[in-house]
Amino acid sequence: MKRTFIITKSFQLKADCLLNNQDLLVNLTGGNIPHVGGVVTFDQKTREETVVKFASHDGRLHKDIFLAQRLAKKIEKNVPGNLVINAGVHIDGISKEQIDDSFIMTDEIAEKILAWVKEETSNFRDPKYTTHLKRDSKGKLI
Repeated sequence: MKRTFIITKSFQLKADCLLNNQDLLVNLTGGNIPHVGGVVTFDQKTREETVVKFASHDGRLHKDIFLAQRLAKKIEKNVPGNLVINAGVHIDGISKEQIDDSFIMTDEIAEKILAWVKEETSNFRDPKYTTHLKRDSKGKLI
């Protein structure tokens, strides 16, 4: 299931969401140049969060990772499966107002995502694993 959420204040922030059964993939973009700036993952089973910060064109680390981390903290415990968030927001000559708005808009998008995921819970399915198949020591089916 796919859903896009858009919030507009001093700029537009968009979250393209893909709900693969219980797992959620979010692409958070906005500003002048959407990109892959930083990725946050959350493993529901281990409860571990992983953060990957990519270098920008000038060698500094992308600061939009803060938006991915903020969004993850707001939704990770309420998504029934695993979570992957990319944040790639770039605004040429960003202002303080736009930075402040980016946090507010991220929080608003988090609320919308959680409401949508909650609506979809009746469509979630638990996988069934076949236990009658036998494998050899190398994992090959016998």
